Amino acid sequence: MNTNTLTNYTFPPLTLLEQPKTSDNIENKEALMSIGKEILESLKGFGIVALLLKITHNLIMTRYEIKIVNGKLSEVLELKDDIAMPNRFTRHIYNGFTK
Repeated sequence: MNTNTLTNYTFPPLTLLEQPKTSDNIENKEALMSIGKEILESLKGFGIVALLLKITHNLIMTRYEIKIVNGKLSEVLELKDDIAMPNRFTRHIYNGFTK
């Protein structure tokens, strides 16, 4: 290893190790809620009534947790491609249960 190149190296700041700041941006929250409402409207178009329980957003993904009021989860899973396409959703719809 050539030590000459290491002597000129500038190390990144230690602030890179800090936790990222959460965004309390009102516009961002409104945009997430708007997309959540779009998802519910899409389900409603297929005859499935659902409630938006929680939105979890981070740098990698956004998760919309819904509760199906009528219908079955299997119906939603069968419709996932139909729901995603017109709404530009490329996210996964999966069978997730919380305790």
